[in-house]
Amino acid sequence: DSTYKDSKTQGIQHKMAFTAPQKVFKYFNISPYLNLKEDWVDEIEQAYFDEETRTVETKTKKQFAARHTFNTGITAKTTLYGMFEPNIGKLKYIRHKVDPSINFTYTPDFSENFYNYFTSAYDTNGVKQYEDKFQNSPYSGTSTRESRRMSMSLGNVFQGKLVDEDGKESKFDILTANFSTAYDFMADSLGWSDLSASLRTKVFDKSISVR
Repeated sequence: DSTYKDSKTQGIQHKMAFTAPQKVFKYFNISPYLNLKEDWVDEIEQAYFDEETRTVETKTKKQFAARHTFNTGITAKTTLYGMFEPNIGKLKYIRHKVDPSINFTYTPDFSENFYNYFTSAYDTNGVKQYEDKFQNSPYSGTSTRESRRMSMSLGNVFQGKLVDEDGKESKFDILTANFSTAYDFMADSLGWSDLSASLRTKVFDKSISVR
């Protein structure tokens, strides 16, 4: 025999995003941002101590509730240029373009009492047990993990300029090399993620890509 259980969840979600890109010291592009979410539900889950089972259980309560969550951060980037003159045959110039970027993001722990998104009850050992009011929300349960993360990337493009005997110029890409990594401030150890690298070049009209 199979047992089927009918259930439904309903709600309304609003999303808003704010950003304020600006240039600092003429060369740095800074973009602070804030992402907001507001969830409305018409019922919540409430913790209580069940005298029969002697455990902390949850029960559904018809009640309007709103949950406000957010994450915020800031991105900073710039572009640097370098010029070389190898003068090897028709190859007169090599330009090196560098695009460094750094991004910091923060998401709080929404299980803290300040947000009031959890209910509680004491178990038989006198330990307070918490239950998420929004655990059956159609927009998933409440995030309980604080996140502070910094990601960094470095883009490199090497371009060559050919000048023939008639002074005719032509440009071509020699090498594209991109690197990225990240650091998790909340990690117990090994906060650094792997260094990711991708290289792309062309040899004898054949494109070669390496990751």
